[in-house]
Amino acid sequence: MDYIGISRVINFFELHVKFEELYNNIFLKIDEVAERVLTLGYTPLHTYQDYLSTSTIKVGKNITDPEASVQLVLDAFQTLLVKQRAILAVATDTGDEGTSALMSDYIREQEKRFGCILLTLTNDQMKDKILKGWNFNRAIFLLIGAIIFIDGIFTREWIALLIGAIFTFMAIFAIGCASGSCSTTKSCCADAKDSSPMID
Repeated sequence: MDYIGISRVINFFELHVKFEELYNNIFLKIDEVAERVLTLGYTPLHTYQDYLSTSTIKVGKNITDPEASVQLVLDAFQTLLVKQRAILAVATDTGDEGTSALMSDYIREQEKRFGCILLTLTNDQMKDKILKGWNFNRAIFLLIGAIIFIDGIFTREWIALLIGAIFTFMAIFAIGCASGSCSTTKSCCADAKDSSPMID
């Protein structure tokens, strides 16, 4: 994972620790799989070049975007899980209990890791959506929403509370007109006027 040292992110150290943890974990699994291959009477691959030449996992290079690096890890886990389930099915059919147990452990562990990484990615995307991309529209919606909501609290008007909450929600999550992406369309009257014949 050569993108460990070049990820330009606020949570760089958190990602660095996670990537190193994954690297060490996979390094141990390479040894375990090699030992299992030897136990079954076959010869495992010996070099990383051999691994790369036979691997179907996409290799990342010069990745600086944190979400892209995490997504690459998620894609790798998905590929591994598909292959491990296929190996588990073959091992179960042939009565290879050792390989079945090994794959079951890997699948259980990696599904858990996959879920944790996916949650981390989702949380980061949500933070970016809330903290970035602020413009005049969002600020106005937030201000109006807050004023209406606070007024609804003092006047005990639930409609004001609802309207204020909607405006505030739209501003925080950059939804609709609050994001500055409002589109205007011609009214039906304008369309009718444009399409009506001119009378002299």
